[in-house]
Amino acid sequence: MKKVIKGRVCDTDTAKKIGEWDNGIYGNDINACSEALYRTKSGCHFLHGRGGANTKYATVLDGSWGSGEIIIPLDEEAAIEWAKEHMPEDAFE
Repeated sequence: MKKVIKGRVCDTDTAKKIGEWDNGIYGNDINACSEALYRTKSGCHFLHGRGGANTKYATVLDGSWGSGEIIIPLDEEAAIEWAKEHMPEDAFE
């Protein structure tokens, strides 16, 4: 996924994936949810989140809830907090 936010390009194909998390539910389940933390070559961090219709990433299309995905820019402090909560300590270091 690629998105330009405040002049910064956030592209999951070109940025380095630092860590990822999922809730253990997979496929097209309405409760499936996953997040991945990325860092761009310029040092910016962003979170790529996706999930089913019953997650915080759900979207509404034509009056019906469905799956969705989003890119959320993070400052360094927020990226560190996400990593502390979702990554093993040895991977975080």
